[in-house]
Amino acid sequence: MTPLDLFNRSISGEWKTAGTDTQYRIEVIPDVAGKKTQYVFFQPTGSQDDWKKNFDIWPIHGVHGGYWKRFTEARAQVLAEIDKGMKTVFAGYSMGAAIALLFYLSTDVPRRAILFACPRVLWLDTRGHERDKSLVRVSVRGDPVTRLPFAVLGYRHIGIEAKIGRKVFGYWPKYHQAAAYVEALAVLSDIHQV
Repeated sequence: MTPLDLFNRSISGEWKTAGTDTQYRIEVIPDVAGKKTQYVFFQPTGSQDDWKKNFDIWPIHGVHGGYWKRFTEARAQVLAEIDKGMKTVFAGYSMGAAIALLFYLSTDVPRRAILFACPRVLWLDTRGHERDKSLVRVSVRGDPVTRLPFAVLGYRHIGIEAKIGRKVFGYWPKYHQAAAYVEALAVLSDIHQV
């Protein structure tokens, strides 16, 4: 699956709801060799309540409060559906990436995370995951959401960041739009399979 395919699946499709408003989807997709991988996608911000959770930054258990609430309300249902014996890739865009990150950290199945436009989620304690190579954050240059909440408030990123797109000056909302990610990922097309 190309990075563009993965991104498109992260922003569209048929979603299930866990808890009050956390949308997700699990797909089993074979690679070119026929080996099956389980993909767990989380929907980006889509409702008024999602927006409220985005701005609920007071930390709970060392995690962004709004994302922690979304994660905990969905945890039991989503984990019950994951095949523990299959390689798993957690993916999402924006708020969906934040929730995918928390699921990645909470499971011990063979896993990876590919996170598009992921905001900062962890507060202070990154538990040795700072350079975790099985966790990749894909960021379009100039996307302001990838710099929120601010580091000065104690929020941190983990994993490896893959910056895509052309260099720009500053951070602008237009670089957080799905279209900016589609444009930058289209350049990569079949170069890299995830």
